[in-house]
Amino acid sequence: MIADQTLSRIVTHRSPAVPDSSEVVSLPAIEGTYRRLDSPEVSLEDRVHRALAATGRRELAGVRIIAEGDRVTLTGRVPTYYMKQLAEHAAMCVEGISRVIGQLEVR
Repeated sequence: MIADQTLSRIVTHRSPAVPDSSEVVSLPAIEGTYRRLDSPEVSLEDRVHRALAATGRRELAGVRIIAEGDRVTLTGRVPTYYMKQLAEHAAMCVEGISRVIGQLEVR
């Protein structure tokens, strides 16, 4: 999958100096300049959306995310129970989340 290949290039990229969270990071594997995911300017919803996108599963693109403090609620429909588990696991792995409320419906 393209997302997996891109992610592996990002993970294996090492920069000579580690920037602090307020600096902008430019990665050669992705065109453009992006803020670090742990930056305060990136909302919790955005970080969860990116975590879902990083799975490479298009079925998770329609999942709605509601963040309240350090809790996240996932709503919408997914085709399989596995996709539901994958979405919940990806969201739980995002830094700053203490609880994921999975209200995803398996169709």
